[in-house]
Amino acid sequence: MKKVLVIAYQIPPVSGAACQRHIRFLSNLDGCGWQPVVLTCRMSDYADYYHLDHSGTGSLDGSIAIHRARNFNPFEVFLKFRQMLKTVPSSDFHKSGESNSSPERRKILQSIKNFISDLFRLPDRQNGWFLFAVIKGFKLIRSEKIDVIYASGNPWTSFFIGISLSLLFRLPVVVDFRDPWVRNPYNEKKNKWIEWIQKKMEAFVVKKADAVIANTRNLKAAFIEDYGDIEHKFVHISNGYLKGLFQHLGKKEPGKRPIFTLAHVGTVYSHRSPGFLLNAILRLKKAGKISKDNFQLLFVGQVNRKETHQKEISNLGLSDMVHFIPPVPHEKALNYIVQSDVLLILQQGTELQIPGKLFEYIAVGKPVLAIADKGATRDIILEENLGLVANSDSLDSIEATLFKLIEAHEKKQLDQWGGKKALKKYDAQTLTIKLANLFDQCLKENRP
Repeated sequence: MKKVLVIAYQIPPVSGAACQRHIRFLSNLDGCGWQPVVLTCRMSDYADYYHLDHSGTGSLDGSIAIHRARNFNPFEVFLKFRQMLKTVPSSDFHKSGESNSSPERRKILQSIKNFISDLFRLPDRQNGWFLFAVIKGFKLIRSEKIDVIYASGNPWTSFFIGISLSLLFRLPVVVDFRDPWVRNPYNEKKNKWIEWIQKKMEAFVVKKADAVIANTRNLKAAFIEDYGDIEHKFVHISNGYLKGLFQHLGKKEPGKRPIFTLAHVGTVYSHRSPGFLLNAILRLKKAGKISKDNFQLLFVGQVNRKETHQKEISNLGLSDMVHFIPPVPHEKALNYIVQSDVLLILQQGTELQIPGKLFEYIAVGKPVLAIADKGATRDIILEENLGLVANSDSLDSIEATLFKLIEAHEKKQLDQWGGKKALKKYDAQTLTIKLANLFDQCLKENRP
């Protein structure tokens, strides 16, 4: 059997959309003629912001070899060294400290600090994983007789690990962009030189790789726009769902009251704000169209700025209708999806990405309410008849769209959406066959 070295940072017990994409491929590669050998991060070295779900380990076949390499954060080492310098007495550096300098000088010093900080985080905070992973990967390629290298990002460090090993052993390497890098709308604004370096890094990766996977058609089109001379390298392989995770889940349990349940299962962060939706719910409540007796909105998972959102909900008088549920194991999260009537997508401010949770929504056949701008998310929902899309900047649009779904629920007509025809297309097995064929193609083209 052919072997592929899978370089992926987010492997169980890490949870989240990235981990689920890895699980879907890893669970099906063996049946496609490819044995995966996984190279990931050492358990004790994951940063605190990675949520761990130990029940997720059951989603991977125990026969899959997982090898973990050490990781450290160079920026933290730099900060500790800087703190040591501060303890040196009578330092000339500290005698002319920032506190006594002019505002203009402080601004310059802050810019220098930010530049140095960003340098230590190129290509990302996981760059301390690079050397240890290359050493571990070197040993694995020799001992396991690897045929192809597959690297998943972000973190983008995994791409440089994969390309370095590819150059050392003259093996084909496939890089998988689960998100945009340079074009990512969630990127913080950085020094222009740092942004220039990032662009050069991305260009280096896509030109050295034998194939470049984009997880949306829109991202593939963006790559072709930026790197038209290597258009043949870019391939679209969507996210999907793992059928086995849903086969044992039941249907919605009948409640004592016919409560319409709208649920967002996953992380709410950055541009993903429920503000307009909350005001649309308030309008419907004031109009007497909904109440706590027949409507509820659930946010299941991590919510950034949760206190701010809770305060807004309280001020609007919606505390009895809108509820936050802390992060739960993945299997329990899937049960929340099944027990809901309509599933919520918040996708404002990005045209190139589709939330991974959408494909789990597809698996259960529930209609979707998406609050989204034009782009990949809106396109797939409308093309596959997954549900309805409301304009993210229009309170009227959100109110009307939500009420249309509520009316359909009352008339028992929600089954007109759900994208049942899309089930096979986004089944992980179908998508993994496409990935395995890409490995075969790269292997054939790379060999004399």
